[in-house]
Amino acid sequence: MTKRGPFEPRGDAVELFLKVTPGARREAIGAIADDGEGHRRLQVHVTAKAEGGEANRAVVRLLSKSWRVAPTAFELTAGQRSRHKRMRLTVPPDKARAIQALLA
Repeated sequence: MTKRGPFEPRGDAVELFLKVTPGARREAIGAIADDGEGHRRLQVHVTAKAEGGEANRAVVRLLSKSWRVAPTAFELTAGQRSRHKRMRLTVPPDKARAIQALLA
């Protein structure tokens, strides 16, 4: 079986598979790890608590700042209340390739 993720082109966007750790000591984009369900997920650590969507907003802030992408380019498509999340990132193809190179 071929592992999917964490960064897959989908038409005019990219699908991101994430594993989020809320309440971390510091914010960081971590390693890529298998989740045991057939996906490879990018680990993201945020200091925000998993209450009222705070951790989800913190993930978007961290990724947008790190990758120099507008926060509005991110859309949470699955995992609103889960550590395993899927996000849609709408960016030009050259920007998507540059982000993918950072994850390699």
